Amino acid sequence: MKLRGNLNALIGLWFIIAPWAIGYSDQSGALWSSIVFGIIQVIVSLWGYDKSGWNSWQNWISVITGVWFIISHLSTH
Repeated sequence: MKLRGNLNALIGLWFIIAPWAIGYSDQSGALWSSIVFGIIQVIVSLWGYDKSGWNSWQNWISVITGVWFIISHLSTH
């Protein structure tokens, strides 16, 4: 489960740098939304680092932020 925590934290870091990497840093709402959700993803990933299974609320928050990121990027392109 530590691998999942590390991968989720990396995904959170991607949320934070994505506005510049993908090129939507000029869209204020999308920029701050991505940064805020990225920070949430990193914090929750590290908090739930050693929790296994889907009984952990931290893992569910990671799933929700991941789905949000996919939906938000599909809607901006």
